[in-house]
Amino acid sequence: MSKLTLDAHDGAQQCGGGGGGPSSSISTSNATNLFWSSSAAVSEGSDRDDRQYASTSSSRVPPPSSSSSSSSSSSSSLLRVAESLYSQKRVDECLRALVSADSLLGNHPDGLFLKALCYLEVPGQGGASLGLLQRALSVDPGHVRSLTTLAEVQKGMGEFGVALETIERAYRAVCIGRGCDEDTAGTVRRAYAGLLVEAGTAEKVVLMGRGGLGGRGGRGGRGGESSWERKYVKALEVCPEYAPALYNMGVAAFEAGDVRGALELYRRAVEVHPGYVEALCNMGIVLQHEGRMEEAIEAYEKAYVFASAVQAGRRSGGRGSAAEGVVRGCVGGVVVDPLDGGGDGLVDMVAKHLALALNVHGTHVKVHERDVDRAVRLYERAVALSPGCVEALYNLGVVYTELGEVDKA
Repeated sequence: MSKLTLDAHDGAQQCGGGGGGPSSSISTSNATNLFWSSSAAVSEGSDRDDRQYASTSSSRVPPPSSSSSSSSSSSSSLLRVAESLYSQKRVDECLRALVSADSLLGNHPDGLFLKALCYLEVPGQGGASLGLLQRALSVDPGHVRSLTTLAEVQKGMGEFGVALETIERAYRAVCIGRGCDEDTAGTVRRAYAGLLVEAGTAEKVVLMGRGGLGGRGGRGGRGGESSWERKYVKALEVCPEYAPALYNMGVAAFEAGDVRGALELYRRAVEVHPGYVEALCNMGIVLQHEGRMEEAIEAYEKAYVFASAVQAGRRSGGRGSAAEGVVRGCVGGVVVDPLDGGGDGLVDMVAKHLALALNVHGTHVKVHERDVDRAVRLYERAVALSPGCVEALYNLGVVYTELGEVDKA
């Protein structure tokens, strides 16, 4: 039986190998600078960089108005312009416009938030970004976008506990307190669920390293669930259709011997996210374990198609920057999906699983259905997918020898 192995990067376990990190995480190079100084030094650095951008500003900003209503209108107009510039990836122009309008915006939390997003894009300015987010939250402790982005920054530093506290504040503000539009509420729910899954997986990885999971998936404690598994359950309570939570619960069910439960959870994950390669691959593993070979091959084939599409997209430069992932998730109201596959390694992994399944099915067809021609096609397809599949190569050689085609054997 194929082995399910753990990939900790996005809270998802991948069958047979790891993948790349999520596009929504803070890159390591930037994360090392996020807590480089005290809050006072951060504020000082932020002001210094603001002056730099103001001195080179070419953006046209509305002048301050003596009327409070006019000032409010001008602030709103400026913020709309800034968000538009940022959405067009014109980060420098956005930042210059915001810095030049400091006298108009003052401590407006939306302005501080947008400025923080811009600094996330500037190498070495993670500390300035953090200081701006903290300033925005000092003005408005329930500023949802600042809370969501701050949680991402904290997660990027590996501070899952602090990040969970931060995103829970956003969740309470959106879903319990002030309320907001459905897009923003959905963004916060998915972000909260994502952090819960990642934190649960981090706990699980530690336990696995210590040999603490045991043979039944490491379940124990209240309700027969471990601490890491309770985080997965909580993620589904927060966001019932969050695919990585469904997937990881499927892995936990499989590890606990609940094969049918695992298959159902994988199916639900794929219903939510049809291109979820790891879930499709694990569906194939479970189906193969159950002797349902044709269904297993169908699941592997789908996984292979989607993994190949991800690979082709990356080779054509389709994947964005790490900071872009954080920002797009917070500004646009759409969370960047972490299920972006694992590139070439993921394609190879799925190909190996599919090749082994084709080989097993080919032998069944040859022995039990006595359809040698179809068996040959299955073996040849296995070899084409995975040239190193020695089982398929051997069986293909046996068939050719039996057919008297020794030159092919």
